[in-house]
Amino acid sequence: STSSRQQLMAFCKVAQAAHHLNSLVTTALLNAGVPVIPLSPLSSASASQVVTEVGSGDSAKTVIRGGLHGLDVAPFERALTWQGVPLTHGDVCLVAPPSSQGSEPAQADWAGGVVVSTESIFRFLVPHFRPDVILLLGEVDGVFSQNPHLPESKDGDAGRLDVIDENIWQQIRGGVGGSRGLDVTGGMFDKVTSMLNMLRDIQANPGLSGYSPSIWIASGLRSGLVLDALSGKPFPRTVIRL
Repeated sequence: STSSRQQLMAFCKVAQAAHHLNSLVTTALLNAGVPVIPLSPLSSASASQVVTEVGSGDSAKTVIRGGLHGLDVAPFERALTWQGVPLTHGDVCLVAPPSSQGSEPAQADWAGGVVVSTESIFRFLVPHFRPDVILLLGEVDGVFSQNPHLPESKDGDAGRLDVIDENIWQQIRGGVGGSRGLDVTGGMFDKVTSMLNMLRDIQANPGLSGYSPSIWIASGLRSGLVLDALSGKPFPRTVIRL
């Protein structure tokens, strides 16, 4: 918030890092002949600060994250109409002053920023564009009932779940951790939670009756996996559904 210049510089550096990473992906896609059009949420998203618990058990932590309220979908629509491929990403977002207590007005000179996850942006865009498939890529072949990075978990696919629905998630969520590295949006735990919440939103929306996207979590470290997914070939994954 405005209470610290250090926080402002941190916000700017996170924005730079996110946009640099997106530029690397943009360059790779352009070099492959894909007419990609990068669209940064920072320029049009509106969000608020939300305090939330990420992970569970010993890995649980409290973070301040972005609650996404709006995003301009017109650039995405225009890109698709032109047969371009919109490319967006998790980003930082400037937020409005927090709500005041009682009758006191919000601080006119207050400003701040939050991180908005890729999953929350998907959750906002999906009802507008209704994709058939949402593919979330990480470091492992889906969701595991225990941390696959631990030595005792090196047992092939034994701990990987083929399907997660609400009942299964309630049973195994305690063993699914947050991010292994620096990821304020929560890692695997938050990916599953966000996607289940999105499916609930879709189910509760009368305008989306009959629509149910396939949601897959897989490893981005497997060479050729994206091509396999687009071609309908089998690959290791976890399917998320209600």
